[in-house]
Amino acid sequence: MKYKAKITEDLHKRINPFRSTISIIILYAIIGMAWIFLSDLTLSWIVQDPEVVEELQLAKGIFYVVITAILFYFIIKKRIDLYFDVIANLKDTIVQLEHLEQKLYQLAYFDTLTGLMSKNKMIEKVDEFIQFNPDRIIGLVYIDIDDFKNINELKGHEIGDQLIQLIAEEIKKIALPPNEVARLGGDEFIILINNIQKQEDIIDLVREHASSIQKLFDLGNDRFYVTVSAGMAFYPTDGNSFETLFKNADIALHNAKKNGKGQIVLYNKEFEAEVFKQSELSFLLHQAIRNKELELYYQPLLHLKKAHHLTVEALLRWHHPEKGFIPPLEFIPIAELSNQIKEITLFVFEQCFIQFLKWEKIGIHTSISINLSTKLIGDNQFFQQITAMIDQYQITPRHFIIEVTESVILNHMEESIERLLAWKKLGFQLALDDFGTGYSSLTYLQKLPFDIIKIDRSFIKDFTNAKNDETLFMFMINLVHHINKEIVFEGVEEVNQRELLEKYGADYIQGYCYAKPMPVSNVETFFKKDIK
Repeated sequence: MKYKAKITEDLHKRINPFRSTISIIILYAIIGMAWIFLSDLTLSWIVQDPEVVEELQLAKGIFYVVITAILFYFIIKKRIDLYFDVIANLKDTIVQLEHLEQKLYQLAYFDTLTGLMSKNKMIEKVDEFIQFNPDRIIGLVYIDIDDFKNINELKGHEIGDQLIQLIAEEIKKIALPPNEVARLGGDEFIILINNIQKQEDIIDLVREHASSIQKLFDLGNDRFYVTVSAGMAFYPTDGNSFETLFKNADIALHNAKKNGKGQIVLYNKEFEAEVFKQSELSFLLHQAIRNKELELYYQPLLHLKKAHHLTVEALLRWHHPEKGFIPPLEFIPIAELSNQIKEITLFVFEQCFIQFLKWEKIGIHTSISINLSTKLIGDNQFFQQITAMIDQYQITPRHFIIEVTESVILNHMEESIERLLAWKKLGFQLALDDFGTGYSSLTYLQKLPFDIIKIDRSFIKDFTNAKNDETLFMFMINLVHHINKEIVFEGVEEVNQRELLEKYGADYIQGYCYAKPMPVSNVETFFKKDIK
């Protein structure tokens, strides 16, 4: 091992045998020469009789041998003790390094929480299997637990870790040897399936076993219903290395999440084209912000009770010089994924503030509705930027309505209320947008600080004039009014829909029956005509 060679090299530097031997020989020579010269000189000075001197020479030699033996005993013993100490320390160091190497190996190749192998180990396993079994089929399944971050946020990471351990045990049960399981970290796992005869067999098997993970887990007094999304890729059709297979399984997983979660999706080459398109659109969007290709349209809302009560919703439009009109449903999700949504929303707020002041100067007094992304509702930096913008343009926020979709609220109720109250404290009106598209409950509305409830267009779309439909609309309108909020129906396109909503006391309607989204110049013309 490299560290053993390094230690041996350092040991040779500290206790070099050749250098130690030479130093002892030189010391012996110096002592011997000094003894011969000094002892003869002393003897000749003390004793004058040559016969006595000759007799004393023998005694002098014996004395020299005894003294040097004793002296070199201590010198050599000290060197040997040093060698033994260094060797003993070396053995201890090697043992410690071997233990450390084992720990580092465990950390690098195994997950400390679940005991499963890590991504690094899985890379070795997959690439090794492909190298030695080029004609075999293998499947790589990339699993992600749906909405797991909510559990960590609501119950804490300790409960989250316990749940991960339970889920890991379930995954190990369905991926028995020779299959392999790895944890990537967080709530993500990989299964390597290498006993495949046909792809179709393994697809059915994975879908069958996934149901054993998608179930209720009990942790003390808490019960969690877990669903998973997964993407699958196969060797050799979808890649010939771990890197390629993992990339394609990740693309398939992304599509499983996008299509509603709780699904297992196989990689398809068309997915890659979609990813490329999204990447290209993200780059073009970045350019669009710089090149001022974004424009605000405004859709007027009709207040059914107050004449000439002017309200508009600001809607973003993108006209690319080459690709033409790009729908918001295409670029807004990409803006949120790429974090460009903050810059775009700052642009929207500023343009709305500027436009509001322009309309005020020409006598058009209106309220403007602005959509706020789920990512920004609790962004403190963004909140401070809007506060600074209000001061800059001397805007009165009560003329502006911030629209938030209900999915933001349902996931984090208490936190959302606190954040919404901060916006309300600034003076903004608040609207709950697209109500009815999620796990809607009219009972929680009274807890939330909204001024306006916007009913999703899906409610009015299938209106049939049936008595049941009328009863539903009447109930919704009365309940919203009962909790002192105004109600807006979106997607109103037919006159009979408008008449029904007006009959039961709706406050606003929004839709093509009254007005389409339009550029600023058309809005001014529309309002002047409407006022007359």
